[in-house]
Amino acid sequence: MRNFTLTLIVAFCLLGLLLMTTGISAVAFAFIGIGAVLSFIILAQYFGYWRAIAISLIFIVLPSLVLIIQQKTGYPFSNFQFTPLAGLEITPGLPIIVPFFGLVLLVSGLFFCRYIIISALKGSLWYNYYLILSSALMLFAFALIILPAFTSQSYIVWSSPGRFYGVPGLSLIGWLLTALLSYLAATKLYVFKINANPFYIKTASLMFVILVIYAGLICLQAGYYLPFSIGAALVFVYLVQKYNFYKRKLLSPAI
Repeated sequence: MRNFTLTLIVAFCLLGLLLMTTGISAVAFAFIGIGAVLSFIILAQYFGYWRAIAISLIFIVLPSLVLIIQQKTGYPFSNFQFTPLAGLEITPGLPIIVPFFGLVLLVSGLFFCRYIIISALKGSLWYNYYLILSSALMLFAFALIILPAFTSQSYIVWSSPGRFYGVPGLSLIGWLLTALLSYLAATKLYVFKINANPFYIKTASLMFVILVIYAGLICLQAGYYLPFSIGAALVFVYLVQKYNFYKRKLLSPAI
């Protein structure tokens, strides 16, 4: 399974690079599809297959329902539309790629925080809640990068563009609340209390870093220097922490 996972992560990297240079919908579908398979493998290795199925369903269905509500009410995000570049739609306003992108992002963001931020808090009574809150805030930081990137690439069009590189502030808040709700729904299953194989924690963290690099470089190409700087800071923190783990020989199943 490790070799298969390594093959998938290499393919994920290469497709991300290809997508950044071409923007082809089929490449985006393959990129997110491989990411979704990786996400399920990581969840299954971490929690077991049945819990992995339950978490995957939560991370796919719940954000999709939020988007469906958004299309009808305009909340919790500002009014926007996906363009044909986002690909085929499951229902009007919900491209088939979006629910699986949600799975990839929620899983990789969770393990990124597990690897970078929360290791020192392991054993705390409030560990699960620290992990949930920090993961949701990390995805909020990622929204500051990916939403301007999607806007510049014309994947989404806002009815009333905001001041943050065209992204309305309400959409950023909606992104944070959706991530927090998804993580809270999953933790009701007590799934975050099980130890993980470090290999899969590191793989999921790398997935998140790849997504950050992908979005950050698009922002750089568009001249969006603040979102790019946020992405560069996240990558820098990842590299520093990875070096510290290596230096102190702390990479163990207890991470």
